[in-house]
Amino acid sequence: MKIKLWILSIASALLLCGGFVLKNIWDYHSERNQPTNFIVSIKLPHIIAMSVEGSYAIYWGDLEYFKKHGTTEQTLIGSLHLQGDRYSFLPEKCFINLALSECIKKSSDPREKLLIDRYFTNRFLFLTKPQGKYSIQYQEPTFHGYTTLENVEEAETLLRINFDPENTDINSLTPDRVFLIRNMKDAKKLRFHSTISEVEFWSITKHW
Repeated sequence: MKIKLWILSIASALLLCGGFVLKNIWDYHSERNQPTNFIVSIKLPHIIAMSVEGSYAIYWGDLEYFKKHGTTEQTLIGSLHLQGDRYSFLPEKCFINLALSECIKKSSDPREKLLIDRYFTNRFLFLTKPQGKYSIQYQEPTFHGYTTLENVEEAETLLRINFDPENTDINSLTPDRVFLIRNMKDAKKLRFHSTISEVEFWSITKHW
């Protein structure tokens, strides 16, 4: 009887010990097999079709003032948002509900007269018509919608953007509604240019 009890005791001890070892081995492998969450950062290329959309900051500044006062400070007029085939212009601060002349009367900015003159003589369509449609025409065959900006040289003209797409007579489109967009590769920006020259006194850019 004593021998049977002794054998049972040894067997029980072996089972307990074996169970402990097995549990540790199982736990060890379970921990090793647990799925791990990795955060992978994928740097996607900036293609023209997607990069051209978004918000462009619109600044105004007069070269005469720059020369006289030795500054490059410009006035933020608002932002131009492009999405799909539609645009919207959001004026900045007091430009929202007041006429420009009234806005400037409330300002102590010494550029008042210059701002009034230049603003009204260089008024773009999207400033007078804050919502509407636009169309783009890539500079084919060099560039197309899937061209990556990283592979485009500095100051290359990517496309032509028309804020009066219903007007099919290209010769009747005035510089206030048709622009070129160039790639500023070094600054990683897209910049509006006039179809005939630089956008004088204006800066219309966005980061890509």
